[in-house]
Amino acid sequence: MSRLRAFAHDRRGNVVLIFALAIFVLGMVVATAIDLTRASSSKSHLQDTTDAAVLAAAKAYYQSGNLPAGPRLAAAQAAANAYMQSMVVNRATTLLNPTWEVTVSDKGVVTLTSHGASPAYLGSFFGIDKINFTTVAVAQGGAPRLEVVLVLDNTGSMKGKKLEELKKAAAALVESLESGAGNSTVAEPLKLGLVPFSMTVNVGSEYADAAWIDSKGQASIHGENFTPKKTNRFDLFKQMGAAWAGCVERRPAAGDYDILEKPPTAGDPDSLYVPYFAPDEPDADWAGDQGYQVFNDYLNDGNTGNNWDARQKNANKYNAKPASGMGGLGHEYHLGPNAGCELAPIARLTADTGPIKATIKDMVAIGNTDVAFGLQWGWHLISPKAPFADGKPYDTKDLKKVVILMTDGDNANSEAANPNNSIYSGIGYIQNGRLGITAGSSSARVKAMDDRLAKLCENMKKEKIELYTMRVEVKGSASTVLQNCASSPSNYFEVAKASDMNAAFQQIATSILDLHLSK
Repeated sequence: MSRLRAFAHDRRGNVVLIFALAIFVLGMVVATAIDLTRASSSKSHLQDTTDAAVLAAAKAYYQSGNLPAGPRLAAAQAAANAYMQSMVVNRATTLLNPTWEVTVSDKGVVTLTSHGASPAYLGSFFGIDKINFTTVAVAQGGAPRLEVVLVLDNTGSMKGKKLEELKKAAAALVESLESGAGNSTVAEPLKLGLVPFSMTVNVGSEYADAAWIDSKGQASIHGENFTPKKTNRFDLFKQMGAAWAGCVERRPAAGDYDILEKPPTAGDPDSLYVPYFAPDEPDADWAGDQGYQVFNDYLNDGNTGNNWDARQKNANKYNAKPASGMGGLGHEYHLGPNAGCELAPIARLTADTGPIKATIKDMVAIGNTDVAFGLQWGWHLISPKAPFADGKPYDTKDLKKVVILMTDGDNANSEAANPNNSIYSGIGYIQNGRLGITAGSSSARVKAMDDRLAKLCENMKKEKIELYTMRVEVKGSASTVLQNCASSPSNYFEVAKASDMNAAFQQIATSILDLHLSK
């Protein structure tokens, strides 16, 4: 009995059992740790890939803003597929059967969900053959607030297919910006404005009585090309029974009014905008006898002698309706004081994209190119200062101000075989000196205009306005002045074909929207 009791109380064999059990548990812990470490590495790689792929998907989604929802989603999925496949192809042994799918919310938030597994090499001894995991990445576009103004070339060289391509590309850009900013939680996340320009800018005839319009003939340029010099252009319109179409003239270079943001005020007459009024040029039959070119003869000069200047400046002849007919520059504009002002009016900065889209549809092509004049009005539209003061202050937190300038050519001021030595435009005649020169060859005029444009661009960039510039279908080297005008080299676009404008505008939209991971 004593031996049986001793055997029953003998615990020495349990050590072997406990040790064996401990070895088994420790083996599971070590195996699990190794497999989990490997799985963590694979999941981290999948997360990094998913993060990058969702940005590619979001970019494709926003760049196809002109397409219906289905094709846009397909474009996003294709972009995600291409990126994911390129990144997981070499990890077949450590990342098992990865899958992914793209979804887009009604507010344009792009989500990429990826699934994968890591092989459990040691865990398989314990019945675990793989470790599953899921990664999610979310991307959205748009600064909390965007103010974007389009400054679009509507000159005569845009006529036809080029203008139609511009309309389609500009409309698609608006759609992309609208879609991309739609996920913002702030009020009015996107405001847009539009300036169609050529050799003048149409601000809209409804502003005839605005405080920033020189309705009283106070500015130094108001009486240019008329005798007496105090002639008020609105009085001439009234005497003729004609209406001002809404175009204005470029402010003088003297004092840098043409390249600064100076708000127009009555206390500073040269800061005011003078209504565009193309003078009646001497009667074609008389001028023809002198061998002069005439582009805009719409009134009878009367008995005013054989002097071009006297015939043209005589204000007394503006007492009848303008003759009908077309002007002499390739039939680009109708005769009369509004010759060249057939442009669509500007669309002020607004959260309602409807007026912007309507103005895009209404754009027409006419006249020469004055890029700086169009760009200055782009500045006015986005500015917190007069004439409109529609823009928020420059230092507003989380606000991005952007101006997109598109032109199909270089600055131009045409010479003419007459004493004016030019056609009439927003700078008046070349002899009026509003470019800082009163004569010169075409190249000299272009240089003067480019110099003013370069200074204007620098002044705008000082206010932290981001500038994008685009030149379309121009043979030869890229435009140095437009390249330098852009806020960075990547903000300049040289577009070889008009049909490529849409792709370029969509690249700009993606850049503006500033795609970023939000989860």
